[in-house]
Amino acid sequence: MKRIHSSNIIGIMWLFLLVLLALACGNNPDQIAKNSEKVANVDSVQNDLSATDWSGTYSGTLPCADCNGIETTLTILLDSTYTLNSRYLGMGDGQTFTTNGKFTWRDGQIIELLGITDGAFLYAIEAGTATQLDPAGAKMAGDLAVNYVLTKVNP
Repeated sequence: MKRIHSSNIIGIMWLFLLVLLALACGNNPDQIAKNSEKVANVDSVQNDLSATDWSGTYSGTLPCADCNGIETTLTILLDSTYTLNSRYLGMGDGQTFTTNGKFTWRDGQIIELLGITDGAFLYAIEAGTATQLDPAGAKMAGDLAVNYVLTKVNP
């Protein structure tokens, strides 16, 4: 009778584990289709956004319930970072509040400012403008809707 060496057993065990791993990571056709669709959607969004030249600084004065307005500057960069400066007019000492962080794209041309826990965190980025949205991602309605638009001041 032929004797089996321990090194052969270890080799066979490794081969068995590799086969199991390959089977576990199999290419599910449905998952491949879903992943391909996600990549296509991201490419489409990026192509649309590059056409509008979205990175840069946007500025304006947003409405305020208990002050004369919020002087706002939003800078969004190609590396998905942002700086948001807000100064409440006619209230307090005129201090500027600055928030820095990352943003993600949501539903086409909407960005979500990550790290903001109090206040607006969604903006629709369109050709030359960044429009503040409500928490559900909708544009403001009514006569004051035009006051929620920041205008691009530099690339």
